[in-house]
Amino acid sequence: MRMYFARALLTLILPLIATAALAQTTGYTTTTVHMRAGPGTNYPAIATLPQDATIEVYGCQSGYDWCDISWNSARGWIASSYILTVNNGQRVVLTPQVGVAIGISIVVFNQAYWHAHYQNYPWYPYWNRYYHPYAPYGPYHPYHPYHPYHPYHPYGPYHPYHPYHPYGPYGPLYAPHHHGGWHRH
Repeated sequence: MRMYFARALLTLILPLIATAALAQTTGYTTTTVHMRAGPGTNYPAIATLPQDATIEVYGCQSGYDWCDISWNSARGWIASSYILTVNNGQRVVLTPQVGVAIGISIVVFNQAYWHAHYQNYPWYPYWNRYYHPYAPYGPYHPYHPYHPYHPYHPYGPYHPYHPYHPYGPYGPLYAPHHHGGWHRH
């Protein structure tokens, strides 16, 4: 029982420790930019950073599109295209190649991160309103471009106006003629 409790506690605390233990890289903002509560513009803005603000970069998502940063005492996320880092003595925009070259860690945004950094914000209780791991639609939203049940958007496989449907809106385009040949209607 004690081992189970220790493992459960470690499972809850480990993401917080891992987040705090990440190496930091100094960066700078390319322009005035909103720091967000998560990796996307659907998350609330925490602060507006001025151009050339000095920030600490803790890591980026696997595609290096959004990065976990701190500025003054605030912690949040900005798009990597707004971050300059130093590589070979020069300030360069943070791209996947630059991120790998200077050793920026890959980090994951999750609810443990949300709990660790945003408990004092008015929008903190609304995690489910903001968190969308599958883009804006979700894995099975009917309008999701890769929805498994709607592979022939927007018409469906047998809709009469589907561009590849063998029948036109008024019946078959080609049908057997009563004299044995095929002809167009």
